[in-house]
Amino acid sequence: MPQTPRVSARPPGARTGAVEVDGTHLYYEQAGHGSDVVLVHGSMLDRRMWDEQFVSLTEHFRVLRYDLRCYGRSPCGDAEFAHRDDLAELLERLGVERAFIVALSMGTGVAVDFALTHPERVRGLVLVPGGLSGYRMPEEFMSGRQPFHDAARARQLCRAMDLFLDFEPMRTAASVPALRKRLEEMIGEHTWPLHQEGVPRPRPLSPPAAGRLNEINVPTLVVTGALDMPAIRQQGEFIHAGIRGSESVVIEGAGHMVNMERPQDFDRAVRDFLGRVGDRAL
Repeated sequence: MPQTPRVSARPPGARTGAVEVDGTHLYYEQAGHGSDVVLVHGSMLDRRMWDEQFVSLTEHFRVLRYDLRCYGRSPCGDAEFAHRDDLAELLERLGVERAFIVALSMGTGVAVDFALTHPERVRGLVLVPGGLSGYRMPEEFMSGRQPFHDAARARQLCRAMDLFLDFEPMRTAASVPALRKRLEEMIGEHTWPLHQEGVPRPRPLSPPAAGRLNEINVPTLVVTGALDMPAIRQQGEFIHAGIRGSESVVIEGAGHMVNMERPQDFDRAVRDFLGRVGDRAL
């Protein structure tokens, strides 16, 4: 069973705004005091997937969550772009010199690429696997998500949403009515536009991250849900083995959306890790 989510999605005193980046703007929300923590969301979702963390982590840190380009309130624009560079520009504009990056799935790919291209901006990483650039996912994963992409390209929104939520990594969260409703709200806003012709695609990192994990030299925690798809758990093991000195934790009773399904366990793991590594990450 999922843990009880927190009621408020935005802590008192939260600051909101939009930062101009190349060809568009990025919407953000920031609250709290202390060391900087940035939350990077997964594919087809947006900043709202971090509602619980945006409340709980601001009790100890200054927390920034934002919508990646093409998601939430951040338009795609029409310029060539890379999510890793957008993040660097966002932090620069907000005066954040170095931060801990907490990321899930596609967001993990962004976070790792960012750590490789802007290492001076990263104090540490908390990574829920999925999305690692250059990592070849097995055929079962690729074929499992293809029907969703086909339906989205055909503009069959309801069918695409159902297929996405029935994709193995999402099933555990989607089986809980309250979580399914939240996921549908986010997915419904992004499924169709992202799959149409003319939408700019992010510029890949070259060489990609999968062969460069040994270049990462910041404290790293890899978090996986015990019920997540085996292919994604295997990527977590790959990341853990590739980043020297990294730590790993498995959260029982959680699938891929571990931060939404088991928010209290996830938050505790993040707080404990950041509390332990904070001094040596300076």
